[in-house]
Amino acid sequence: MKRFRLNTALLLILLGLFLGLCGFSITSTYCAWDQLTATATGTFTFPAETTP
Repeated sequence: MKRFRLNTALLLILLGLFLGLCGFSITSTYCAWDQLTATATGTFTFPAETTP
């Protein structure tokens, strides 16, 4: 039972890391695309400075 609990905890941690990485890549891609479109329209902003 203890081994099962350890495996479940490890699985949850891995899942959390995976989701975190996915969310980070999506956010960075969105920020980059936002900057690209802003440059194209002429209203350039820096979202990287406002977000931690």
